[in-house]
Amino acid sequence: MVELGGSVEEIALAKKGFRTAMITAIIFLVGLQIGWLIVTSQAAEREVNSLDKPFHSNHLFEVPNIIGMSQPMPVTFTCENVISEGNSSTEMWWKLYDSNDAVIEYWNGPTGGDCGGFDRQLATGQYTLVTMPDSGADFHQTLELRVWGGVAFEGHIVALLVAISLGGVGVWRAKKKINTLSTPLPLHKIVQKGVWEKVHSDMEDKDRIQAEIEETGFANFPNQPMSQTATGKTVPDIEDGPKIAGEFDYTDEIEAEALVDEMEEFGFATMKGLRGPVEKDERIKKVSDIYDLMDD
Repeated sequence: MVELGGSVEEIALAKKGFRTAMITAIIFLVGLQIGWLIVTSQAAEREVNSLDKPFHSNHLFEVPNIIGMSQPMPVTFTCENVISEGNSSTEMWWKLYDSNDAVIEYWNGPTGGDCGGFDRQLATGQYTLVTMPDSGADFHQTLELRVWGGVAFEGHIVALLVAISLGGVGVWRAKKKINTLSTPLPLHKIVQKGVWEKVHSDMEDKDRIQAEIEETGFANFPNQPMSQTATGKTVPDIEDGPKIAGEFDYTDEIEAEALVDEMEEFGFATMKGLRGPVEKDERIKKVSDIYDLMDD
């Protein structure tokens, strides 16, 4: 039977994490794109003339250079007028000049009601809107500058990259984990896993303090008989002193040889499937460190 890198439960949990990562990535992608659409649709409104305020024949405004990209900006101009009391309808006009005094928009017609307008992309720079004076009408004229509209496309690209960086990394990691857990283990990994599971099982049956004492040999007295203290902890009994040569307990050595024989049944290990350099786990200095990692 082929042994996989993870159990059925681990693989199922990894697939659940992959679905969660996908949903998160989609939320990032859609949310950022919608948010940018809202930003680009917002307009900065400038009042040129108002019905209840004094009339201004000339209005100077600027199309700013957003983030130094010199992109044209969407600008909308609306114009309405009302004939003043005691006046009659006459011809009127307005003109839009660029920084070179060239007329780029123009309208003329009778006073009263709608008086034209425009909705177009204007290059960055200074502009002057001139309305005919002494027309006998009161005007309501406004300019709307969609400040971020000139970089709308670039903003969508940036939002896409941000969504990929925030959500895509999680998807990639979750997919990589599924592949790792679903891939058959190479021979040396099977041996390593079996040895670790045996060590883990043996250590679960021991008390942490007992394991630390066994590691240090309790003041260099190896293989001491154990006795119970008043606190219930198992400690070495050193009343009889160290054992003389020839009286050592070779149980540990026999068990180690049996473990080597058991590992040889798997055959020879290979380097196939290994990636990256061999690294020492600096977190493990003594047996108790393994217990800390098991608790985590």
